[in-house]
Amino acid sequence: MVDATLVTDAGTLRSLVFLGARLNDAAVTGDRGVVKRFLGCFPRPST
Repeated sequence: MVDATLVTDAGTLRSLVFLGARLNDAAVTGDRGVVKRFLGCFPRPST
């Protein structure tokens, strides 16, 4: 069983993971909370 699916292009995924872009910029089906936790698994680069 799949809890969520995230469909997007590479540039938007990078923006979601590292720049904190809005999840509305990607197609999400299922539990959005699962996708948010997934995106939080990647540490943002230090500036």
